[in-house]
Amino acid sequence: EMAEIKGLHNFKGQLVHSASWDHSYDYSNKRIAVIGNGSSGIQILPQMAKLPGTKVTSFQRAPT
Repeated sequence: EMAEIKGLHNFKGQLVHSASWDHSYDYSNKRIAVIGNGSSGIQILPQMAKLPGTKVTSFQRAPT
């Protein structure tokens, strides 16, 4: 379930939840935002940062 974030449904880019990951999408050469720093975020963020040409930004409510 997607978080309730104002304006999220107006976003025109690829929107993916960790519970329903789209493995067919090429995440390379993209600006990527990871929202949340739970166990999924902790696993996803470093993998996204390794992709060629990506710029990854993490949004979190509290430190983990």
